[in-house]
Amino acid sequence: LYDVVRTNIKTNTIAVISGGTFAVDIVKKVPIGLSIATKSNYSRDLIIKSMQNDYVKLKPTKDIVGTEICGSIKNVIAIASGIIDGMGYPESTKCMFFTKSLNDIVKLICEMGGNKNTILTYAGIGDLLLTGTSVKSRNYSYGKMIGEKVDKNLIDEENDKKDSFLNLLKDLQNKSLLHLI
Repeated sequence: LYDVVRTNIKTNTIAVISGGTFAVDIVKKVPIGLSIATKSNYSRDLIIKSMQNDYVKLKPTKDIVGTEICGSIKNVIAIASGIIDGMGYPESTKCMFFTKSLNDIVKLICEMGGNKNTILTYAGIGDLLLTGTSVKSRNYSYGKMIGEKVDKNLIDEENDKKDSFLNLLKDLQNKSLLHLI
């Protein structure tokens, strides 16, 4: 997405903000952490000055690619995590799944030119833990309904999650990276 925006808008001041939080938590002013990925010191400083406060912590990084990958792939992993729970598997199985997923994300980040350490940020493990384990997460809840074999008509109301997953698979296939997951 960064490349598309940068090419069409012709600017180098783009920033990506990502991390594990729900909008309701921001409104409640509970402590949250977000990653801000940008190559622009100006953008970084402006965003930190305008957003960071006693409850919002921003951690800057220059790894836009890794941050974007973490922000998209975690949705697919959250759906699968929900399926695992919906099928009644124990936490040990989910632990195995998350460990494998983290390793696969690192491989994907490296293949796409990002920094493997981005997985250790708010945008990486932080967002993955929240999205992949919380009943407040739409993707996790969607996967759980699939695992529980909820009526197909109810599941179909959640079609936008499927579209995200299918688009990611198409992108990976187009870049010959599907073998990484």
